[in-house]
Amino acid sequence: MFEVKHILMVLVFILFLSHSFCQDSPKSKINEAWIKWKQEQYKKGIYAAGQNCDPNIVNTKSYKGPEAGIIDTSFYFLDINSDGIQDALITFRLRLCDGGVALSNCEEKILVLSKKARYIVDEKFIKQIEKKYKGWFLISGASNGKFYGTYNEGGRTAEKIRHFNISYKTKTISFAD
Repeated sequence: MFEVKHILMVLVFILFLSHSFCQDSPKSKINEAWIKWKQEQYKKGIYAAGQNCDPNIVNTKSYKGPEAGIIDTSFYFLDINSDGIQDALITFRLRLCDGGVALSNCEEKILVLSKKARYIVDEKFIKQIEKKYKGWFLISGASNGKFYGTYNEGGRTAEKIRHFNISYKTKTISFAD
């Protein structure tokens, strides 16, 4: 009897996983958009692909490629643009390919938004807000079309750490002081 229950539990778990990663699911489509965006960045020479982001390659005199690679990716799934379809905020850190640490606090952010039957990547929305400030924005979560985290005012010196909320709907940022 125990074996039958165990087998049934495993089957239910497998069905749940297969449904979660169905090719037509929003998460799958978001992941496809992310992979396509990343490949375009590699092709344009903006970021180095993992195997090419290596000090042994980059530190040669003949190297003329990108200086940074993508690491530590986080996905926040939510309905950002209020159309009832799941979107994503994707954050990732950059690693200097020469082995340096100057970008250790740098976090890049993009949105993958549903638009009719497809997904588009918006890499400008958060950058437009961030460029008005001189410090580091680090996102720790997202919900209800808002992104929140900490802002290190003063950049590397972290003179003051403030909590923030960015609203996609109102296109604004607010700080909780």
